[in-house]
Amino acid sequence: MAYPKYPDLSPEEVAALYTLPDEALLTPAEAAAFLNLKRQTLNWYRCQGGGPRFVKIGSTIRYRVGDLRGNVKAEVVSHD
Repeated sequence: MAYPKYPDLSPEEVAALYTLPDEALLTPAEAAAFLNLKRQTLNWYRCQGGGPRFVKIGSTIRYRVGDLRGNVKAEVVSHD
């Protein structure tokens, strides 16, 4: 059974994304699953100039796993 947000990925496939090396390139759907976002949200961030860094190869968009991990670390908020 796939997650409702990620109909193309099984729970095992989503879990496997976290084991990939930093250099691995993910599709937008995989990157959204990695970040627990809807793909439309990730697309919106990209179009607005925010969100994680991405690679554009011709007209193809890919996300490096290391950039996704870095984006998560950068988004941590402290209430100290």
